Amino acid sequence: MRPQRRKCLMISQKVEKNSLIIILLILFGVGFGLYLRKPFFGFEKSTKSNMVVTGPLVDTKVTQEPSVKAEGSFSLDQNKNLQGDRGYENTAALSDKKIELSQQDQKKWKLIEEFLVSKDDNDPRVDQELSSISDELKLKIENAYQALPLENRNGRGFLAFLITRDLRTDKDVQFLKSIFEEKACLSLSDCGSSAQEDPHLDSVNNVSLNYPQMTALYQLQKRIENDPSILAQPSVRQEIELLLREAKQFPAPGISSRVEEIENLLRK
Repeated sequence: MRPQRRKCLMISQKVEKNSLIIILLILFGVGFGLYLRKPFFGFEKSTKSNMVVTGPLVDTKVTQEPSVKAEGSFSLDQNKNLQGDRGYENTAALSDKKIELSQQDQKKWKLIEEFLVSKDDNDPRVDQELSSISDELKLKIENAYQALPLENRNGRGFLAFLITRDLRTDKDVQFLKSIFEEKACLSLSDCGSSAQEDPHLDSVNNVSLNYPQMTALYQLQKRIENDPSILAQPSVRQEIELLLREAKQFPAPGISSRVEEIENLLRK
């Protein structure tokens, strides 16, 4: 009986060992499957120090002419790709008259070009060296905004941020108003056509698609809160009211609530 019992024991141990191996293989397979599915459960995004987030941008043809009207020169290499886009548009149309920049402004413009290429607007130099923008440099920035493809939501949002943070005149507000006169961007790959998006990322896509508009309103609110005296200029206040009226009509979630918060500041 002992040999038979020993044989049964050996068989039992072998079965248990095989079962353990099978269980480990199953757990490994499940874990590996979950790893492959990771993009469906999360997303990668870059945050901005004073702004919201954007998604990846791709090369596409611009189908809408920007509504900002400004003269000046825009000298970035037209063939240089920025943030995955094919580069700047309408450069020739913007070079009829050159904008004379001071040496200091030329250095700032070089930084702006650098940030448009690197997408690193968390760089401390954005606050340290670009907090004050001259009228001439603002015109250069507005021209650059026109020249960027509509799908470059990151770049457009960054330029809108620079103008709004240093908003001083009614012309600055008029530029912001023109941002809300644009048609809503429907897809990061082609603003003119809607694309199938992952429903789990709806809120992120909404922020990305409407990045210039949301950035402009967020910074405008901060500008008024930090310096309410800017509303003492009748022309600036009037243009802000027109801007908010236009922004209310912009078809994007979250815009109307921000407009109401700014309107409350105007009533104080």
